[in-house]
Amino acid sequence: MVGESGKKFDVNAPISRNEAAVLFVNLVGKIEEKNIKLSEAEKAKIEILHQELGAEIDELSGRVKELESGFDVLKGRVSNLEDQNKKLWGHNFGEDFKITGGLQTVFYGNLEKGDNRTPSNFSLPWAEVNFSGKMHDHVEYFAKVVPTRNFTDSRNGILEDVFVKTDIVPHHSVYLGQLAVPFGIEAPMSPMDIDFIEYSQTALKLGKGYDTGVMTEGDWGFVKYSAGAFNGGGQNATDPNRSMSLAGQLTFLPLYKSSKYGDLQLGGSFLDGNTLVDHYSGYGAHASYNIGKLTLKSEYMAVDRSTEVNNRDSGWRMDVKYQLTDKLQALGRYDTYNPTNAQNNDTLNAYTLGTNYAFTDNLLLMVNYSLVDSATGQNSNRLGLLTQVMF
Repeated sequence: MVGESGKKFDVNAPISRNEAAVLFVNLVGKIEEKNIKLSEAEKAKIEILHQELGAEIDELSGRVKELESGFDVLKGRVSNLEDQNKKLWGHNFGEDFKITGGLQTVFYGNLEKGDNRTPSNFSLPWAEVNFSGKMHDHVEYFAKVVPTRNFTDSRNGILEDVFVKTDIVPHHSVYLGQLAVPFGIEAPMSPMDIDFIEYSQTALKLGKGYDTGVMTEGDWGFVKYSAGAFNGGGQNATDPNRSMSLAGQLTFLPLYKSSKYGDLQLGGSFLDGNTLVDHYSGYGAHASYNIGKLTLKSEYMAVDRSTEVNNRDSGWRMDVKYQLTDKLQALGRYDTYNPTNAQNNDTLNAYTLGTNYAFTDNLLLMVNYSLVDSATGQNSNRLGLLTQVMF
């Protein structure tokens, strides 16, 4: 709101009238930006607040001038919101219909080409188009298509997320459809949301991707959790047997009511999976801590398979991120992966240094230098540049 970048609002501290004026300015801006419907009583309250905080608003240079010049326009927009919304394209598809998405382009230059054989060239690794909206006050829908897929099998199909969601149960969201399996922290995330150009080895090798089923998420402030049952067939596939896969995750926030000491999160994941030919089980642990401009993250995952001799994969990662400026981040990662439980001399250790620069809210540049130290083959040493555009 005001003060140093990265600081959080302290819910236990009183606010001044100047701070209240800033909040009011931001509130009015959000109403205009999101076309929020207001009742007559709410319109009257906004007008009262504007009159009450008028002296403080006048002292806010720059932003106040913009607010004052647009306030009369805002009042007109608020009074006509319902008429405007009736003309929106989204009403043919339910309320709040949105189309969003993004595109990533990457260049890799190999200084030493080893086990991780990424070509030295340009590529389009990811593009997504998302469709979302409301079918009812408590029922939303979401679908994601990925046009950059090869379409060689069901896992490379164009359809990824597709589900309906309801929040009718207090503190909970219930999903039905094709979902990211909640095993691990980074693995279920979209490529548009991770901090580095690539997923960690652990997330890439041990994440279970997408599956069809039902899942619930709970959020009580001090604890968050998710649990789901899935058909076990994987992405865009059915499973002819009755064996289901179960997965879940639990995260505690010990500093939930003491934000001045930072944001600490501790938790774990579990997995009990079935396919037509295999049974597998997994477990994981994760931790993160953010204070000011510094963020630390760590995650461990392991999966056991019933049909393989060397049947245990495991790995862990440690991430460090520092917000140098409002637009620039510095990052580092240590990432180790062991593909078997029979020996330790096939471990892959990866070291990554990088920077992220946000030109705008929807335009990002990533630069990563990575070294992969292989115990069984040649090392890999490369530089990557990624641009990400969102709409």
